[in-house]
Amino acid sequence: MRREKPALKRGAPGPHPVITASVLALAYAAVCVVGWLALGLDGIGAPWGLPTTLFFIPLALVYLAFATGVPVYHALRTEFARRDLAGEYALLIEHSADGIVTTARDGRILSANPAACRILGYPEETLVSNGPGLVVDETDPAITDLLERRRRHRSVRARVPARRADGAKITLALTSALYRNSAGAPRNVMVIRDITETIIAEQEREKAQLALNSITNAVAILDSDWRVMAVNNAFEEISGRSAEAVTGRLVPFRELLDGHPRERQAMDDRLAQYGVWHGSVSSRTSDGSPLRLAGTITRVGEDGPDCSYICCFYDCAEIEAYKHRINVLTTFDSVTGLPNREGFTATLQRRLGALDPEKDICAVLAVNLRHFRPINESYGHAFGDAVLKAIGERLQTVVDDEGEVARHTGDSFLVCLDQISHPMDAALTAQAINDAVARPLTLQGTTITLGSGVGIGTYPSCGLTDSELLRSAEAAASEAKRLDTQGYCFYTDELGDRARQFIEIAAQLRLAMETAELTNYYQPVVRSRDFAVVGFEALVRWRHPDRVVPPGDFLPVAEEAGLMRELSNVVVENVCLDWRRWFRSRGTELSISINFSGEQFGAPDMADRLLERLESFNIDPQNVVAEITEDTLVSNQGTVVPCIHRLRAAGVRVLIDDFGTGYSSLSYLAELEIDGLKIDRTFIARMHDNEASEAIVRGIIALAGELDLIVVAEGVETHEQALYLRELGCRYLQGYYFHRPAPAPRIHARYLDGDSTSPHEGDDDEG
Repeated sequence: MRREKPALKRGAPGPHPVITASVLALAYAAVCVVGWLALGLDGIGAPWGLPTTLFFIPLALVYLAFATGVPVYHALRTEFARRDLAGEYALLIEHSADGIVTTARDGRILSANPAACRILGYPEETLVSNGPGLVVDETDPAITDLLERRRRHRSVRARVPARRADGAKITLALTSALYRNSAGAPRNVMVIRDITETIIAEQEREKAQLALNSITNAVAILDSDWRVMAVNNAFEEISGRSAEAVTGRLVPFRELLDGHPRERQAMDDRLAQYGVWHGSVSSRTSDGSPLRLAGTITRVGEDGPDCSYICCFYDCAEIEAYKHRINVLTTFDSVTGLPNREGFTATLQRRLGALDPEKDICAVLAVNLRHFRPINESYGHAFGDAVLKAIGERLQTVVDDEGEVARHTGDSFLVCLDQISHPMDAALTAQAINDAVARPLTLQGTTITLGSGVGIGTYPSCGLTDSELLRSAEAAASEAKRLDTQGYCFYTDELGDRARQFIEIAAQLRLAMETAELTNYYQPVVRSRDFAVVGFEALVRWRHPDRVVPPGDFLPVAEEAGLMRELSNVVVENVCLDWRRWFRSRGTELSISINFSGEQFGAPDMADRLLERLESFNIDPQNVVAEITEDTLVSNQGTVVPCIHRLRAAGVRVLIDDFGTGYSSLSYLAELEIDGLKIDRTFIARMHDNEASEAIVRGIIALAGELDLIVVAEGVETHEQALYLRELGCRYLQGYYFHRPAPAPRIHARYLDGDSTSPHEGDDDEG
């Protein structure tokens, strides 16, 4: 199909210049001939008419040739130039990389060059026959707006979405202008370019820049001459230089390296050999401040004028600040501001490294606070933290420049003394520490009094390493705590043996709870008026493969090792199993008492967990008695009181065990909703020989009667004790006089299966 060529000029065409010149020449010649004939006819000039005429005719012919030739020459030259220019335009359109499309006033496509056909994927014939709707959505408001703007301004540029012949969606960069062709008809020429890949590349660059800006390290992309091509936001923040200020300029650290040729050459050699450099360099911020950077430089491409470099650096000063903060967090206690155990250990290691075991003496003191937990529970952790901080300051005052004080655990501190000449110097410091802790402390309008015990481990007698000295001091502190005296204790080999035995028993106890070596024994509780069995207390026993471990050997270990909660859970589980097998037949008449540790009873979910286990074994909560000690009640009021309310609401009775041996809790009896008390066995054992013990027993029974509380006397071992307690009004008795603790099968056989023998004729406890 013949393609319409765009006109070179606008407006209507004029008369051809060659025709104009010829007409003028012929007109002149005709005038000459007519003039001659006229002269000849009227006889004027007859004598010279012919010669004159012969003269004018050549002259007219010359003029005719000149008048016609010159315009013809210029016209032909112009025409040939016009044709050459049109041919060049045709070649340009034919071979243009951009698509060129002409349309009529009504939007019909008149022509499309090869590039346009290639971009759109259609042959020219298809485009001409189908029109623009084949490649664009003519109903799109953006297209309508584009046409309107072109009408107003006669030219427009825009990005237009289009469809290729294969269905692919592309984006065209469009330039459109109105014109008139040589015949004066209105036309529109459109230049199009497929910029889909360009847009994708722009989006990828934006993503790359976003990713680059999300990196906290300074990143710079450099050309082969170390001039900046691009940087991220972190570069601007760290260096204080904007992207505009550094783009096209030598990167700042390279400027400084020019003054250190050896370092610069080492960097260049490393990059040339491996393509990557790691290390640190000096630079400067925008205000000239020194800046130390560390990171990597990676070469992209082969070494030469076409390569580039990617630099990724971080501010060493910032990292050092982070390291310092981390060191503070890991080596210092946030509550007291003192070094923690890790920080103390590091300092101790350095000090021991400077000592000579032949002549130098050093001591490590472990300070345990007493009665801190009730304060923490009663007044809150914020108040407890303030107490610890104040105690830490007191210890620092005592030690002064002679050593270092550190926070060890919750309520314990560590002290290192490396400027002593005799172990007794450590004892004097320990006593000074106890005196300082014992002074009344007033905080937030509240005055409290604490106690402390100090364990001492000395160098070199207790060990040469930090771990040996710490173990020695901690073992001695445990002994001071066990003795419950306001004093100090030096480490001895016996304490070391005891500490090792503690570790061994704790490990075996953990294994015993997993391998069912722990079992329950039960001791009867009788009614005082007729000595009839009304219930049993569950007591845990440890049947080790080699021996039966006495409760006095493993219960203190379990408490100190933090295993009481797990141990109590084992007891509860065994009670449920034994109840289902041995006690269910008399369930409505019997109760089972279970001892709970402070750790377990203080757990927020303790009541729910216990009631859930009872329900799963179909045990009525009214058949269960929960026993807690006074210490548990006083030191965990915040969690214990809600737990008591929850259990009693479900039907479980709550008794205070070993009453009278712990804190003075008489005020709590009136405030707390408990069901009864158990008088500690020490008062029962001494009530016939000690008037004070007898008075305490009388007072407890009388007080319980006034408060309508159940009273159980523990440790009844003689008939006289049983009768006397009955006379005092004690309703329930328990002790070896009636029966020693025994396994559930024996208890069942003796008391629950037919006739039973007299309570005080039972078998001995097997463990």
